[in-house]
Amino acid sequence: AAATPPGQPPLAEVIHTVNLCTFRQKIALARNMATTLAMVQLCGSTAAVAHVGDSRVYHWRGGELRCLTRDHSLINELCDQGAMTASQAEHSRQRHVITRALGAAAEVRPTVAAVTVTTGDLLLLCTDGLNAMLADTAISAILQANTDDPGRTAEQLVAAANEAGGRDNVTVVLVQLTGRGEGISA
Repeated sequence: AAATPPGQPPLAEVIHTVNLCTFRQKIALARNMATTLAMVQLCGSTAAVAHVGDSRVYHWRGGELRCLTRDHSLINELCDQGAMTASQAEHSRQRHVITRALGAAAEVRPTVAAVTVTTGDLLLLCTDGLNAMLADTAISAILQANTDDPGRTAEQLVAAANEAGGRDNVTVVLVQLTGRGEGISA
């Protein structure tokens, strides 16, 4: 289970509340709207990671990039069922069809996990506009070259995704973990 800071609700509860508000707004406006979500909650040396849809959270440590989330997508479900190979999925026109989204229904099932973090780690939260345009190796190269200034690095990631075609909106948040005060902070 993911650690929760004292006095704070667990991420799944927060997501449930946000989803219900978004769903009610969708009904009130009579609009077909929904969104994806990636979020992190820090508690000591643990990062609780939650997501819905195809927004992602990556963990950067010691020159290695690891994706902490798995897209809630039709393609991933088809691959899990053996109905499609990874190679077929990469070229499918359905690769952007998501199976979970905030506000799409009154209930949503987020994926929540925990990861141990340490001083010097980076957490990268992004929309699919980044990872759809840049391979993980390209993201890694930008992170490797710019670990001292997260704001500048985020700008460079967005610029690189746009230069690669920028077919979708690109949102990037970089959290650099420091050792200030008690435990780990951002």
